Amino acid sequence: MSNVAGKAYGMNVITPMKPWKTWINTLIFRVGRLTPDTLTGLLGLSLIHFARWVMIRRDQWPDLGQGPQQLDNDYMLFCSNFNGTWDQYIDAFSDGIPNGLDLFWYSSTGYPHSVPITPFKDYILHNQVDTSYYYDATPGSAQRDIKAALRVLPVVRELSRQHGQQNPAEFAASWRRALIQVQNDLGTPGYAPVASNDTREADWNREPAVHRAIAERAARPAQAIPPCQPAPAPKPRPDNTTSYDGGHYFLTLLIPVQNQHLVEHYGIQCSAVQRLRDVLATLPTALQSKATESIGLNSPFARTRRTHLARLVVINDVQYNGREGEDAIIGALKKTSLTTPQAQDRLSCPFLLFAADFDAADDSVASVHGYLGELWQSMEPELRAVLENCYGYERIRDASTFCDYMLACEVETTMPFNDYWPGAPPLKNRIREAILPPLIPAAGALAVLIGGLLTGVLALLGYLSDALAAWLAPCIHLLAPKTWCLLIPAALAVLGASLYWGVKRTLAVGGQPFPAAPNSDLRSVLKALYLQQHLVRFAIDAQGLDDTTLHTRFAAFIRHHQPTELDEPTQPPGVVRSPAIVGDLS
Repeated sequence: MSNVAGKAYGMNVITPMKPWKTWINTLIFRVGRLTPDTLTGLLGLSLIHFARWVMIRRDQWPDLGQGPQQLDNDYMLFCSNFNGTWDQYIDAFSDGIPNGLDLFWYSSTGYPHSVPITPFKDYILHNQVDTSYYYDATPGSAQRDIKAALRVLPVVRELSRQHGQQNPAEFAASWRRALIQVQNDLGTPGYAPVASNDTREADWNREPAVHRAIAERAARPAQAIPPCQPAPAPKPRPDNTTSYDGGHYFLTLLIPVQNQHLVEHYGIQCSAVQRLRDVLATLPTALQSKATESIGLNSPFARTRRTHLARLVVINDVQYNGREGEDAIIGALKKTSLTTPQAQDRLSCPFLLFAADFDAADDSVASVHGYLGELWQSMEPELRAVLENCYGYERIRDASTFCDYMLACEVETTMPFNDYWPGAPPLKNRIREAILPPLIPAAGALAVLIGGLLTGVLALLGYLSDALAAWLAPCIHLLAPKTWCLLIPAALAVLGASLYWGVKRTLAVGGQPFPAAPNSDLRSVLKALYLQQHLVRFAIDAQGLDDTTLHTRFAAFIRHHQPTELDEPTQPPGVVRSPAIVGDLS
């Protein structure tokens, strides 16, 4: 099943929104990041590895020579990597954070609210696009499994430190304390439940096609597609992007798929999008099942240790969500014809969505270039087989031009999310930092406006009654109505500028990345899973040992498993469990 990689499910939902509403949803996401309490429900689900919301403005669909898209709507792309079934995930969302969901999809056209759940499920299903290729670096571990392993990792390292400083009796006491501390975290990875016999047999059935595709890529040079017109110059990509968060980069690319020429595929003429789908269907997945383990072909994304999750999705077109409603009275006054079809958005060509969650030092262009360069060096044949079906492919000559090509297709992630915190994340409420500076001039402007209003009221009371006029004359004179009339426009201008400044500051401060969870990079995650599994085996074998023998055995454990060394020995990416270490630990 293309939406499933081991224990992870990859969901892609694209919903339309009116362009004038897009900034509202962006502001909602930023305010949510400024007030982490609003994310408590999302964190409490404990089943999401990585997720993202991406605002795609109607003029942001990349143009690599096929021409700009002519669209009336902006679109919001939602990608999630979660554990469990589709129904379980939607149920958990609707039950756990219904108000949050309604805010996240506030601007989406036709959104029915998350409660009741049946219309909400229908809406998600209607706008969902199936994943064409899906990779998970830890297919045997759910999100909670990874967080458990990350709690074990520092405990094992501390035991290793104590081992060299304590005598056998002292270390035995430290061992027992440590074991009690992590006893609920000593699980082991395993295979995901099999949905059906057909699912179980799918990997075996596609094995011949996978081997055929590998041989074909090795024997055939990549086929270039003639450009339809010169590609426009790519827009410069600034640093400080909201695609970076918590030590990870949420890369989102929309690559236009060629649709003006037929291509050759195994001796027949077909569309480029059909060949692209065949290529994606025959890329090796991770070793995420017994069948793929027996076949022995790991995903090309497993050749680097920075990619947590990656997906490739063919987007044929955007979804139409039905006729937009209108008030009956307004419709009657405008003489709206309900039998005349409303305009519908159509993409001029399919797009290939490439979404990857990878470790990065920062959000700079150089950091993304470094990652893309690693991909090119490790899986160039597979990348060429995919991208030769896309516009502008003829510009890719080496690693540098590949990086430039991919970055020309990037769309900034609006709201990234990752939860690999072993405990409660120490996120600070930053709403005061965002709104306090513009709040001061806004308060002054409001005071001026209130003063002007009070002046007007007093003047009106004096006009209505001669007695009141005589009594209020000192106040009216003091408030100087003419002066206030000059100040009021200035106050309105200051208030407007303050509101604009407040929105800009909220967007800027809310876009700042959260701190990285400890040891949440993939190399540390893989090491944590490795140590967790071997610690379970050691704990079982160490039952009943005397203090001296335990001290000796743990010294061998440290020698074999090197808790402080990330790269070796460790669990390879793209496998369910760590390989056994051969050796006598006695």
